[in-house]
Amino acid sequence: MSISIIIPMYNVDLFICECVDSVLNLRYVDYEVILIDDGSTDDTLNIVKAKYGGLEQVEIFTQSNVGLSATRNKGVGIAKKDFVMFLDSDDLIDSGKLSKLINRAHTSKIDLLLFSGVAFNKEATQPVNYHVDYTRPPELSTKVFTGPVLLNKLLKTNYFCSACMYFYRRELVKNLRFENIIYEDNLFTYKLMSLCSIERAAVSSDIIYYRRVRENSIMTSPMKLANVISYKYILNTFIMMAKLDNGKVQKENLQLLISNLHVSLVNTIFKLENTQLLMKIKMWLATLPVLYRGKYSLSNIAKCTLPFLVIFKRRLNK
Repeated sequence: MSISIIIPMYNVDLFICECVDSVLNLRYVDYEVILIDDGSTDDTLNIVKAKYGGLEQVEIFTQSNVGLSATRNKGVGIAKKDFVMFLDSDDLIDSGKLSKLINRAHTSKIDLLLFSGVAFNKEATQPVNYHVDYTRPPELSTKVFTGPVLLNKLLKTNYFCSACMYFYRRELVKNLRFENIIYEDNLFTYKLMSLCSIERAAVSSDIIYYRRVRENSIMTSPMKLANVISYKYILNTFIMMAKLDNGKVQKENLQLLISNLHVSLVNTIFKLENTQLLMKIKMWLATLPVLYRGKYSLSNIAKCTLPFLVIFKRRLNK
């Protein structure tokens, strides 16, 4: 059993050693760490070369800045082990629990294994109140499903699409790559879980991944028009896919994803910086025809059609 852990790096000299060290604690697993510096302008590259350059299980690559998606794709092309996993360079993993999951995937012939995480700042032992719940449903953790069926069950319980919170069998997914957009995990995760080659997919409620919440990261930067454009692109892609004959489960999955993305798009529109309220309202009204394409809960209908109430409630809870 073996795993390739791909870590794209960009200006993370304060965090990269803590990140890599958490991986190097892996035991009883054949692994490689693929570090790819994406044109950092700080000391990230010098630090990893000095500390990890002589380690057999660590490979270090450098390139001009091309973005997260292209850097992950390069890592996938380099990877040689049985499984592939992505790790953001300011985050951490619980290597002990990850070792057990890799062993589970190997012995049970799992193609895709999704695990749980938690957000933190400063110390991994200090969880923070964050807007995403990274917990996989415990009731699913003892069963094995096809990729599409597991996706359907997650969409009806607690679905999040972070590409860092699962690993998959490399040989089955050789040609899948990330698109060069913001929120690239949405399309990648859907396509991965929808592949007919993913016959055995499973989840674990164990917390393996620790996502660092910090200022000026991709996750916490202010919303801009580019965020809206990316959400619209992903939403339109799902709508086009839903028009195809994908079978009952796949069609429902896409309808549920359209609903979730619609909510995210509306939230993003009303969080835009340097944008007048009238323009936000026009942009929001233009999203309403999407309601005919998705499968909405009452909560999601309210969030998409009554965003002012949602925003008002959000401010009251601050």
